[in-house]
Amino acid sequence: MLGQDAATGRMQCLTTHQQELLTASKHTRCAACRPVIGRLKAPRAAEAGVSAVDDITAPAKPTGPFAVVGVAKGQQQPAITPLGPAGATLEVSPAAEKELLATNGFRSTRRTKLVCTIGPASCSYEVLSKLAENGMNVARLNMTHGNHAWHEQVVERIRRLNKEKGYCIAIMVDTEGSEIHTGELAETIKIEVGSQVVFTIRSPAPPEMSGLPVVGVNYDSLVEDVEVGDHIIVDGGMCEFIVKAKAGPDVLAESIEQGLLLSKANLTFRRHSELIRGRAALLPVISPKDWRDIDWAIQARVDFIAVSFVRTADVITNLRSYIQTRTSGVLGSVDAAAGGGSSSSSGSGPPIELIAKLEAYDCLQHMD
Repeated sequence: MLGQDAATGRMQCLTTHQQELLTASKHTRCAACRPVIGRLKAPRAAEAGVSAVDDITAPAKPTGPFAVVGVAKGQQQPAITPLGPAGATLEVSPAAEKELLATNGFRSTRRTKLVCTIGPASCSYEVLSKLAENGMNVARLNMTHGNHAWHEQVVERIRRLNKEKGYCIAIMVDTEGSEIHTGELAETIKIEVGSQVVFTIRSPAPPEMSGLPVVGVNYDSLVEDVEVGDHIIVDGGMCEFIVKAKAGPDVLAESIEQGLLLSKANLTFRRHSELIRGRAALLPVISPKDWRDIDWAIQARVDFIAVSFVRTADVITNLRSYIQTRTSGVLGSVDAAAGGGSSSSSGSGPPIELIAKLEAYDCLQHMD
């Protein structure tokens, strides 16, 4: 279905998910509307004596928001039907609407956007295409996992998908942040109530000690911050442990809930139901690794950067200023900072939007 943009005079597709302004000639190639384009000869159009929507040409001087039904036979200008207030939608026959929804899914009617995290099981062009068909709006790249070369492949596939199939899928880079997390595990550890695990700051962590699984932790002050009786919470409650003993760089803990212990799992510590801040409060919001990932994201010209564990607005303000100086060349080439690459570093594209992820306890006192 087509509408007229009063400001520009261009045709707008009102049914396709990307909500782009399209010319009338391109509209017939719109993947979302093509299956029903011929069926929009609704009873209203037939009674008006107009032809198919495929023959639409834009009027020279639009005077308001209109729904273009078709070109009347023998006329140079298209027959148009006022929509009333701006933002109104074109009424179609129930049969056409039913077929449109069956073909285009809920993308035509929903307001909520779908953010899909892309991983090894979903990074192929075929799977990305299926995600797009089912309504994916944003592809999230979790920088905790993978390397820049792998993420670059995903970015290229998404942009190819947008170009070839007319989608408008945005790309979001999610920084790792200075969180406390477990190291890489050879395999997922299944935790039962009463299971014992050794958390250690040894690097590399041994696979086991005294027959117990060993989990490396990236936080050097682990042993100093926790005490016997404290709780170690994994991934917000995936599983929970009580500290039983400390010895050198190792902490022995016993599970009080069953669950799964995964690689790169987030860890938080509580004492008497209160969050233990300790030296973790001194960790920077944006780590050195995050800055390298941000430089790569600027080079790749992604649409969004989500910053983890933001505590104050200053982090977002400073990062926005940094992005502006990088793209303008004030601080040097983005390619040089990010180590080169195939993507353009030009600042001529749309600005990168920033998302503050409110995951840190400290941020609560800074919320307005």
